Amino acid sequence: MPLRHWLGLTVLTCASLGGLLVFLESENRELDTLNAQAIQTLILQERKHQASLLVEQTLSVISTRHRDYEHRLQRMLITTMRAPFLGISHLSGRDRSFISTELLRQFPDLRINPDWISIEQLPTNLLPAWWSADLNLRLQASERKPQFLRGADTGLIFAVPIQRGTDTSGDVHRNRTHSTAGWTLVHIDPKMVAFLVSSELRQSLHAGLDEKESRYVWINEILESNGGENYARRLIHPLLPETEGALLSTHYRDASGRYPYQVELDGVLRGSGVFFDYRFPKNPGAKQEAKTAYAALYPPFGWIVASGVYLDDINMAASQAYEATMEDKHALERWHFLITLGVTMLLCLSIGYTLLHQLRIRQRKMRKRMNLLERKLEQRGEDRLVAALQVIRNERCPERVGDDLIVADYVTRVATGLALDDEEIAGLERAALLYDIGKLALPDTLLKPRHQLYFDQAQLLRQHVDIGSRLLADALMAPYEADLLCASQRYMPSMSATPSNATVSGSPMSSTRVSPGPSILALVVQIVELVRHSHLSAAEAISEIEHRPQQPFMAEVLHMTRTVMAEHPISQSDATHHRLKPLQIERLALHWRDNATGCFNRCLLDAFLEMLLTRGQVTMTGSVTLYHLRLRASMDAAVLDQQFGPQLNAYFYPLKVFHLASSHFMVLASEHTDDTTAGNSPSLPSQETLQTLLLSLEGTARLEMTRHSLSCAQSMHDWQARIDHLVKDKT
Repeated sequence: MPLRHWLGLTVLTCASLGGLLVFLESENRELDTLNAQAIQTLILQERKHQASLLVEQTLSVISTRHRDYEHRLQRMLITTMRAPFLGISHLSGRDRSFISTELLRQFPDLRINPDWISIEQLPTNLLPAWWSADLNLRLQASERKPQFLRGADTGLIFAVPIQRGTDTSGDVHRNRTHSTAGWTLVHIDPKMVAFLVSSELRQSLHAGLDEKESRYVWINEILESNGGENYARRLIHPLLPETEGALLSTHYRDASGRYPYQVELDGVLRGSGVFFDYRFPKNPGAKQEAKTAYAALYPPFGWIVASGVYLDDINMAASQAYEATMEDKHALERWHFLITLGVTMLLCLSIGYTLLHQLRIRQRKMRKRMNLLERKLEQRGEDRLVAALQVIRNERCPERVGDDLIVADYVTRVATGLALDDEEIAGLERAALLYDIGKLALPDTLLKPRHQLYFDQAQLLRQHVDIGSRLLADALMAPYEADLLCASQRYMPSMSATPSNATVSGSPMSSTRVSPGPSILALVVQIVELVRHSHLSAAEAISEIEHRPQQPFMAEVLHMTRTVMAEHPISQSDATHHRLKPLQIERLALHWRDNATGCFNRCLLDAFLEMLLTRGQVTMTGSVTLYHLRLRASMDAAVLDQQFGPQLNAYFYPLKVFHLASSHFMVLASEHTDDTTAGNSPSLPSQETLQTLLLSLEGTARLEMTRHSLSCAQSMHDWQARIDHLVKDKT
């Protein structure tokens, strides 16, 4: 390359490098802004996470202390009940005072409300609010010994059985006869435990206030879950201790116009914690500042535990972190600039050549990638077309649904066992999936089962192979699969000529070895046809093929096929594939209609009822409604049916009318029995309308219409017997 070209390339490289540096500088500024925002977001998430953790820890402490105090109360009650002067058989107000005194001894320096302790005896006419019928049943089913229960208000209940004894002789050494006289209930109000927990928690939260970070936990006690004035009481607030005991309102608005107490109440009552933003002063009497908080509910006490963080603290922390990051970045950038400048001067001459070389390599990769992408797009389009053709084929030949997948699976197994090439195995699999795709172009009369076709129809059916090969070659761009499909037909039994590249009765092959792919495809197709649609076993199908007069298959192909069939048996054809489908009714109209009346026949009615019963469409309403129409006339019944049948079809359309027997018609009120479709079903003509229709016919006739319901609890046999009884009934 001339020197001026190198110099020009160097100048161009330097100019490009300068522009790149300017561009990178602008990108760095945008990146710095994004980093600052990201740091602020991360710190906000971290602080909110800390607030939620602080709340969850406080809830854990409350739950622990709740259990501890309940256990202490249980031990205290058990100890108190064992006092020698306190009667187990009866408790009174004096005993409640004694229990209160014992509570003060157990929990000193606390003001215990005596009303938190109530004593009742069962049975009683007026049950207290904390007692329920379920607890009464539970108490009766248990053993008669002192036990603890949980009241309807989540309070503790100590149940003590009352025993009254009678001495028949006055002898103290005689046994005493006891009779059950009920229970004595000592109820500890849950407010007592809440009071004990709150008193201890208040001291710890006030002592743990972190004023530098303004991080603390406050607790509000819900008084009215529906909100409004005085909906809650401020229980604990370390920052504002003078407000403890004050009543709160959900109508309170902060400086930003939001309702923090309402948002907090709605969030915690939904059963999970809630994050919310509002404004609150950092210090008593200071200006309100933006704050985000997390609140959760402790259901046993109805406490809302919350903690928050101020946004200006987050911004300050984010700013400090960002400044520290930028200082480290600027120091690194200075060193990077010096190193880059030195390296750039050394690499300027080599950059031009490297760029040109890389450009050529990238162009080649781009061409290769584009070619690969084009092949993938073509393959995807072919796959979608094949899927669409398979859906159409399955609709037109429902009795062959799944045969293509079975053929492809066994063709692949046999070809793999014979150690064919991977490319040849893949082609065989594709050809097996589409071996009968040419049936889409054949008329419906040729798509019947093979045993229902005449000889000339069976020969015409073989045309689908030529059509399928042309479809594979032209539409799907698969000439290899088209050749395989054509070659496989030379091994079919209906062809009289022996294949030129095979021998008869398993004789040795010619010196030129031919690929066994077409013979594998033809053999598997015949075996699957015999097994799934002629009810033969795989061994019987292979034996029948081997004993044909002209058998073109090689011995190794037959042996490998027999081995694969033995290891992986072919499943029989599923009967559900042959059930009634809407397309079959239209395509095989002569099979389902009565030629004399134009109505549907009994076969279609049985098929519809079997479909409704099998698919469970009667489980919503529980029954299927049928209307039985019977004609009574002096004229010939066959002539009357021919006149009346078309009229019934017109009057009841779109409902289906079935001609069961002479003078007997049946109408299926609805083919769907769920509520959504039943509401849209057409209304039935009245009996007067149908009688008017009879007057227009020749002769005199009388119509009888009765309604019958077939329950889903009955079987198909019961349904058919019910219909047969209606038809045979001559009264």
